Amino acid sequence: MKFGLGCLRKIQNEDELIASLNELGVNIIELTGKSVKEQIAIFSDAILVIGGHGAGISNSLFMSQSAVMLELIQASYQNVGPMRLAQSSGAQYISMLFFKDGDGDSWYVDIERVCRFVKQYKQTKLD
Repeated sequence: MKFGLGCLRKIQNEDELIASLNELGVNIIELTGKSVKEQIAIFSDAILVIGGHGAGISNSLFMSQSAVMLELIQASYQNVGPMRLAQSSGAQYISMLFFKDGDGDSWYVDIERVCRFVKQYKQTKLD
């Protein structure tokens, strides 16, 4: 899932995050321009969704019980809505808070921390 496009709370290092996740084999999907039906299908088929807090991850409601949602959250803007939606689907919900703010309402993600999570997740799935 692409993270901050069109979002007021933009992830400043989004391009670097996407590049790092691509190197780990994570399939990046841009939801903008996709129909509701397409978005539901994407989330229904996903085993791991990583996304910045925003409307797009509301689709976690359609995730399977075996899926995992990792929500990336700007520490100064916490909201439990996405957690409740993911929990409603039965998916496992994990959040990471990030405290480094950028200009305006933008913020930075600790890319190494996210990549560590992905590596650990992939390792547990291989075991």
